[in-house]
Order: sequence, then C-alpha cells, then structure tokens
Amino acid sequence: MPSQHKKNGELESLGQRLSNVKAKGAKSPPDNKVISSANMGWRMILELVVGMLLGILLGLGLDYLFDTRPVFLIIMALFGFAGGVRAMMRTAKELDK
Repeated sequence: MPSQHKKNGELESLGQRLSNVKAKGAKSPPDNKVISSANMGWRMILELVVGMLLGILLGLGLDYLFDTRPVFLIIMALFGFAGGVRAMMRTAKELDK
C-alpha cells in the first residue's frame, strides 16, 4: 500500500507541473512567416532555373530542327532567362502582400 501512495503523490506532482507549464503557455511553434519566406525563396530560384532550362531545351530543339546550331539556343536562353526573372518578380510582389 505505501508504494501505491507514493505513485499517487508522483502523479499529483506531475499533474501540478503540467498545469504550471500550461499556465505559463507552451513554447509557440516556429514562426510561419520565416518558413513561408524560405519557401518563397526556393520558389523564386526554381522559377528562374526552370525558365532557363525551358528556353535552352526549346532553343536546342529548334536548332536541331532547322540545322542552325547556336542561333536559337542563344535567343531562347535569353527568353527563358527573361521569363524566369518575370516569374520571380511576380512572386516577389506576391510576397509583399
């Protein structure tokens, strides 16, 4: 019986400590704005890279099709870069809101 009384006392002290922690307020989870900013940063990087890759692949395909090696590759790579930057700017405006 004494061991049962000891266990009850331990449970009561544990309950009291839990109540104290709840009263103080549990530590809040990480700020969602920080996580969101990191996600937006990665999204902007991916938009630029995907734009460049699409431009390069399209340029290579057109060069192969028309047998004009570097012409369309250069032009479409620049268009891909411009499209990626434009998408990044749209994302930056979205982040400002």
